[in-house]
Amino acid sequence: MSVMQIAKSTKTMPVSIETAATVVLVISLAMGGCNGILASGVSLPSYQIVLIRAMLGALILGALLVVSRRPLAALAHKGEALMLAGAGAALGLDWLFLFEAYAYAGVGLSTILCYCAPVIVMVLSPVVFREKFTAAKSVGFSVVVAGAVLVNASAVQGGVSAYGVTCGLASAVCFAAMMMLSKKVSHVYGIEKVFIEIAAAALVVLVYAVFCKGITFDIVFAVRRTDVLPLALLGVSTALSNYLYLKAMGALSAQSVAVLGYVEPLSAVALGALVLGETLTPLQLVGAACIIAGAVVSELHVHSKSAKLA
Repeated sequence: MSVMQIAKSTKTMPVSIETAATVVLVISLAMGGCNGILASGVSLPSYQIVLIRAMLGALILGALLVVSRRPLAALAHKGEALMLAGAGAALGLDWLFLFEAYAYAGVGLSTILCYCAPVIVMVLSPVVFREKFTAAKSVGFSVVVAGAVLVNASAVQGGVSAYGVTCGLASAVCFAAMMMLSKKVSHVYGIEKVFIEIAAAALVVLVYAVFCKGITFDIVFAVRRTDVLPLALLGVSTALSNYLYLKAMGALSAQSVAVLGYVEPLSAVALGALVLGETLTPLQLVGAACIIAGAVVSELHVHSKSAKLA
């Protein structure tokens, strides 16, 4: 079901396209927050988890694309297809860095570090997308940045691995590149768009695994019985969450996507504490509260402005 269909699905309580897109985006991000928990249940090295995850996601999306029998827009818009492939390559690198950070810096902190990416997008959106940086967005952005600084500073003081923090920040740069490249594509959409990105991500990870790690087909025999379920769930989550994410992103501004993106790290922090026993320091809790407050300030302004225009 598309964002447009969700918005039109009820007559008794009209829902704007922006509101429907916001709900879909939040669902996809909450699913993304579960990935670190699922990865923690797999005994394989991080790059192997990423490889299997990406390949399963690409296979699921490819099968759905074949079943849908829709004409391929990428054939008529080769430039956009190349841009999506570039976005997918950035996504593959993002996953490699992020899952490595999971192992060295913990699920919650790594995801928060990765979500410095929306801050990068918010700063660049006036130049890249010609979107106005309003006063409310500026306030929200400042509060979010303050929260991110508190979280990261507290982590470094707590003796968290510098390598893990570096990997988390590198994933943020790659994630920001993916968001900006994907946002520029307008003619290739739906399952086709997500398939191209995930397939490109899988290819990048495969090249890294083969040429940098010397991986072979023996990886199949390294998978334990207890790894099968979390790996399968990671594959399904990869396909579904990315499809919902890109579907919603097309109906929202880059700045709104950037602010709402903090749903994922916050859900990862909560799940990390509940499932894995990861703890947050008082400064990290304050930082998380700032991130939420910044998101609320920005989003309330967007919705109140939309209501006035209506």
